[in-house]
Amino acid sequence: MAGPAGTARWVGVQNMFGNVAGILAPSITGYLLGSSGSFGHAFLIAGLVNILGILGWIILLPRVEPVRWSSIAAVH
Repeated sequence: MAGPAGTARWVGVQNMFGNVAGILAPSITGYLLGSSGSFGHAFLIAGLVNILGILGWIILLPRVEPVRWSSIAAVH
């Protein structure tokens, strides 16, 4: 999807979101476990995040095609 010129950008963005999730998830899980004494809420939130991810793939990515980075950079 990114093509040779955009692969590093896509990997960088994906890596950033993965790192943010890895930082926030244990903290949120610990807070929910401490307040409720059960992992139920943490599993519910994890399931909702997965559903949001599926919806993102369906809605935000309607077709797979290379991104023209030069036109995007010109706008910003």
